[in-house]
This record gives sequence, structure tokens and C-alpha cells, in this order.
Amino acid sequence: YLRDDKEEKLTSAEWNNISLQICLGVRKIHNLILRTPTGKMEKFFHGNLKPSNILLFRKSKRLVARISDLGLLVEKTDSPYQAPELNSNYFDYRSDLFSLGKILEQIQGKTSGVYVEYKEVRNVRALIASMQNEKSEDREESVGKLIKQFWEIRRKMEKQRLAYSFLQLGANLYNMEVYEKCLPDFEKAIELMPELY
Repeated sequence: YLRDDKEEKLTSAEWNNISLQICLGVRKIHNLILRTPTGKMEKFFHGNLKPSNILLFRKSKRLVARISDLGLLVEKTDSPYQAPELNSNYFDYRSDLFSLGKILEQIQGKTSGVYVEYKEVRNVRALIASMQNEKSEDREESVGKLIKQFWEIRRKMEKQRLAYSFLQLGANLYNMEVYEKCLPDFEKAIELMPELY
């Protein structure tokens, strides 16, 4: 599970991938509809999101996150992941968004390495902060916005990775004195990331 282990560091790509998977999982849970004992139809929610309920495993060298413990038990605790409205006995799916914000903040703190400071990363930080707002209605649109930002970060990271691959290929050909073949690789790298020029 997702541990609060100071030694364990995630790459920027792992941070983005895990965060995206958790957001997609929470959205999937919230898209389920349940009939209450009174017959009313309501959105399903987890009610106990916390790091120990996020299972992590490796699949083909890639970290995969899954949300566990969907026992429908909502109990008051002094957990830092618990939404403030649980103390007033009024809670719904937006309570999960508070917990999600706390979890994503913890994951972000585990990131190591240098990554380009995309505007989307700043947007993610702002959204995570807004999810921890005392007012549950302020959290409502957060998951969809986060998912969009994480997909954009993934797209930019992949583009950056490709650009550096072409740059490395061009540099290798240049070092081997195959000058006529290195120029297309340099051009492709600059096409992908104009800031390299």
C-alpha cells in the first residue's frame, strides 16, 4: 500500500501515473449509483480513503494503483485524511475529495528528481489545495480538472522524453562523425521541444 515512507521516492512520471490512476479510480467509484435503505438513489462514495487503502504493485515495471476497502463503513476518526464534515454527520462523495487531496499532497511530497515545471503542475498543486477546503461544495469539480491536468502532464513528459531521445541519437551520430544523418535527429528534437534550440 501507499506508505508514508520518507526513503521511498517516486520519479515525476511515477507521481503523475499513480496520481492519475487514483483520480480515475475515485471518479469511477463516484459514478456508481446506490439505492439507500429508504429507496433513494445516491452516488456511491468510499468514505475511508487513506494511503493504506491505496494498493500499489508493479506490472511490467510500471506502478499500478488500486483503491481498496470499499466496505461502506464511514466512521469518525482523528485521521488527517478524514473530511471535516464527517464530524457533523453530513457527508457524501465530496468527503472523498478532501481525502483524495490529502493523499495526492502526500504523493507529491515523495517525488524525486527534476522535472520541467509545467503550468499544469502548478494547476495540480492549486487543485490539490482547493480539495482540502472546509466547504465540501468547493471540491466538486476537482477530480475532472485533475485528471485533465495529469493527462496533459503525461503528454508533455512523453514529448520531452522523445525529444531527448532524438537529441541523444543525433549526438551519438555526430560523435561517430556521421554528420549527414545527425541533422534530422536534431531537427526532430527541436520540433518536439523548441526550447532546446
